Amino acid sequence: MDAPNYRDIQSVNTRVDKLEARFEALDTHGSRGVGVLQLQVGELIKDLVRIETTVKEQIKGIKTGKWQTVGAFIAAILPIYILLINLILTK
Repeated sequence: MDAPNYRDIQSVNTRVDKLEARFEALDTHGSRGVGVLQLQVGELIKDLVRIETTVKEQIKGIKTGKWQTVGAFIAAILPIYILLINLILTK
């Protein structure tokens, strides 16, 4: 095997320097892009919490509306039953 010559060593050094520069450029912000992902995931979590809260409020409104309807129905029919009971008992 031939001994490496100066030109080969210089070529390898140049490529190593270029790779080192590219590697350092990856970490210019100190996070290698993870910070951006963390921010996006944080925003996604906030959006999901807002959606969950909205859905819970809508479900609560639907349940409340159903009970109001049941209460109104009972309030409307109750006097009729009372009248019928009074008619039956007074005969």
